[in-house]
Amino acid sequence: MEGMKFDNLALRVLPIDPIEENYVRTVSGACFSKVKPTPVKSPKLVASSMDALRLIDIDEEVAKNDRQLAGIFSGNVLLPGMDPAAHLLIQPVNSAIFYLGIPTTRAGTCVTSDDYVIRDIFYDGNPKRERCTIITRIAQTFIRFGSFEIFKTIDPMTGRMGPSVGRYDILKTLLNYVISTFYPEIEEKHNSKDEDKYAEFFEEIVKRTASLVAQWQCVGWCHGVLNTDNMSIVGVTLDYGPYGFMDRYDPTFICNGSDDSGRYSYKQQPSICKWNCGKLAEALAPLLPIEKSKSILNKFDEEYELVYTNKMRQKFGLIQKQLETDQQLFDTFLNTMKATGADFTNSFRALSKVHLPNTKDFDQSVDLFISTILEQCCDAEEWKFVNRSAIDERTFSLLESLAGTNASILSQFGFSPELLEIERIKKQKAKELETMTNEHKRKDDEKAWRSFLEIYIERLKQESDGDNDQLNAKRIQVMKNNNPRRSLSARQYSLANFVAMRKETIQMSLDLSAYSLLN
Repeated sequence: MEGMKFDNLALRVLPIDPIEENYVRTVSGACFSKVKPTPVKSPKLVASSMDALRLIDIDEEVAKNDRQLAGIFSGNVLLPGMDPAAHLLIQPVNSAIFYLGIPTTRAGTCVTSDDYVIRDIFYDGNPKRERCTIITRIAQTFIRFGSFEIFKTIDPMTGRMGPSVGRYDILKTLLNYVISTFYPEIEEKHNSKDEDKYAEFFEEIVKRTASLVAQWQCVGWCHGVLNTDNMSIVGVTLDYGPYGFMDRYDPTFICNGSDDSGRYSYKQQPSICKWNCGKLAEALAPLLPIEKSKSILNKFDEEYELVYTNKMRQKFGLIQKQLETDQQLFDTFLNTMKATGADFTNSFRALSKVHLPNTKDFDQSVDLFISTILEQCCDAEEWKFVNRSAIDERTFSLLESLAGTNASILSQFGFSPELLEIERIKKQKAKELETMTNEHKRKDDEKAWRSFLEIYIERLKQESDGDNDQLNAKRIQVMKNNNPRRSLSARQYSLANFVAMRKETIQMSLDLSAYSLLN
């Protein structure tokens, strides 16, 4: 590995903080600060991804040297040419996102040590002592939307400003670096026409972001913290924190326990990503007039719908025709999942059970779909639990009273009128479900899914082209390629929690031989 070459282009092009001492302060007039990695005691390699390491030209023979990898990727050993710096302003699921075909950063190594830190993992006032562990993140760049907000003027809401407010010379340097390095085709096309270049760059990142979130929605994945610091300037999934794959389909699904207002819920992800693009437009306003960028921002919705609809057609096996009514079919499917408490991932997978009409075994395929999909619906007790309200009657009455007199005060209690309405619906639903039995639930579920199936079969009839058996085999393969077999979701929490606790035990004891068995 000593022969590896490090370019460090960003540090050559972008301004660096001249102060090399590491202490808490406002860093002005710079994009990076030089840092010396803090050595850790006895670094040990827990896991590595050969696929990810190949991205930085590390071959398999080198990767077999656990001690060398641990020393380098813990930061204890610096190879010739390495120039560590902190950019002003990540968990194994990124591999799942990558193999689902969604743009993402990668994790190369996980290195633990004999140093300890105190962390309040769930922000619940119960801090725990954990081994200091380092994840190596790999990406084209870690510059994000928030990187451009260090030049912001005073925010009217917070009264705060960026550390390099007014330094539009640095803003231009940063933007030109991003475009020339990661969008070279735009740089070559416009050359000296700066405003046109900036406009096309902004349009491209708006479209990439719209495409990215559309792909998240199609696999039921929630990011958890979609602020501007977690939005990549090259349109990849960035910063794996309190993420989660959805279990039972619920558009209001929140994977971040601290997101009381539901700002980053599943259904809000497209709008919050568009909002973040708007914030990037504001940050670029000194170089790209806001009127121009705002008109470009309107293309977000068009790109989102295009990517989402095309992906959903593949998930439904609609490979022959594109009909305007397809979105209604998708909505009916999602609504049926919600009404029956069906598993998001497995319900999509079950669709491939349904053959095209007029093919052999069509009737049997319909029966197989019904039996399969009913197994993905929750039983009566779980359905009651899912629809319970988390707020007791006394607190709910108080919040309703506040909403009636001064709705704005709800935010002080971590609520919004929208969240209060969701709780109201849950309380009403809970009363309706009090006497529900498993038999009653299954009967209702079957009725709902047969109703959906009638609509789906009518749509499939329009896919026929004469040789239905051959076409059916092709569409089923497309569906299987676009509908993952399974994902780690909320319903699997007890298993996931066991695995997490087991890994914690392994990590605390450093019995790393068992780690691979849990992955």
